[in-house]
Amino acid sequence: MTRAHGVLALLLAAALVWAYALTRTDWWPATDASRPVAVFSVEPRDVLRLEYAEGNSRVVLKSDPAVLLSNGMPAVWIEAEGPAAAPEGTGTPPAARAKASKSAAAVTKPGTAASKTPSKTPAAAQSATTQPATTQSAAAQPAAAGRVSFRGGIFAAAVLQDLARLSALRDLGRVSAQQLESFGLAKPSATLRLERKGGEPLLLNLGNATFGGVPRYAQLQPGGRVFLVPQSSIRQLERPRRLMEREWLPFNLLDAESIEAKLGARTLTVWRLIHAPRTEPQRWARQRDATQGEPAALAWTQSLAGVKVLDYLDAAAVPAGSETVLEVTVRMPAPASAAASAAAAPAPVVLRVFKGARKEDAGQLRAVSGYTGAPVALSAPAVQAVLDQARPLLDSR
Repeated sequence: MTRAHGVLALLLAAALVWAYALTRTDWWPATDASRPVAVFSVEPRDVLRLEYAEGNSRVVLKSDPAVLLSNGMPAVWIEAEGPAAAPEGTGTPPAARAKASKSAAAVTKPGTAASKTPSKTPAAAQSATTQPATTQSAAAQPAAAGRVSFRGGIFAAAVLQDLARLSALRDLGRVSAQQLESFGLAKPSATLRLERKGGEPLLLNLGNATFGGVPRYAQLQPGGRVFLVPQSSIRQLERPRRLMEREWLPFNLLDAESIEAKLGARTLTVWRLIHAPRTEPQRWARQRDATQGEPAALAWTQSLAGVKVLDYLDAAAVPAGSETVLEVTVRMPAPASAAASAAAAPAPVVLRVFKGARKEDAGQLRAVSGYTGAPVALSAPAVQAVLDQARPLLDSR
């Protein structure tokens, strides 16, 4: 057998031992809880604030019930500081999760000497039995590397929903101080704090990852119970810019009832032909009651749908008195069904794109919409394509 075959055999054996350990109740502290067991059981609409802290990184998700996404979930506003605020490919990622070599306790009985090496991961917070991460002194935390805030879209809302209803793979119950040490929970490497309506905040201290890095040890405060929790949604918070909303409105532009664009002193309005035959492929025209769509109107609408947010900018990114090169108002149709009649149509969303004032604005233009709230950067070529596609429609009137 070659060395490669030997390594594969060892990995397979370790995986089998780990799978066996999860099925053996005598390998873990006794518990009466069924599997899976709820760690957080909070209605997503009742989440006021969700904070993830690891090292000198902090990520906050705030539910925004005033803005509903196309799937009916509230939109999310995200704030990040420290290394978590750095753009993709730059800066230092959040403090590394405990390595698998430190979690051999997952395949041995808890409390043994299998993991005596203390975690080298910076502690995000003291145990909740002393004080939460947010109350640490400034001297205890390194200076933040930066701070950004931006809208989160459907994916961010789904992450918040998953964490609000976080379930454990296994409930380990209350464990000894020695076990807390071996699980990395004596000095947790990260914390997840959930503030909710009608209840005290919940704090989840996060420790080492188990074998393979799939589940992670966590201790809930108040209560002190220890769980094995999945990391999929938690890991999304380590790179919060991946949750950034790239759309400038909370619904699909091609589902709109009408789109009105102001280009200087000229105005262009196109309508979606809601009552046109389903065989009509164009379905966009400059007349509301048209029975046949216009290819040019469809092409212009598609070019507008292709404009995406590149990044969120500081509030001062758009100087007062900036010249508007494009203003777009998008209106959604009223609810069609009687059951939905009580719900008003979403408010129109207005996008304003400003003329670049600097040489470095050649590739990007600054803009703001009622959905993004904060100024955003858009691709200048994409905006130019919208302007170019509009001219044939304006000139052919």
